[in-house]
Amino acid sequence: MRRAEIVDEERAELARVARVADAARYSPLRPDDAALEETVGVAKALLSRFAKSSGGKR
Repeated sequence: MRRAEIVDEERAELARVARVADAARYSPLRPDDAALEETVGVAKALLSRFAKSSGGKR
């Protein structure tokens, strides 16, 4: 199994997804819908890239 390398851009995107997820979970105020939708898109793109780089195998 080959491990995927996380580049700086992906690391920044992962951090952004984590920040929005934490805000949605712990903040008394919900993030706006546009930010949530955009972040979900970023998360899906990251998952897709990681799945492709690992060949879809575990």
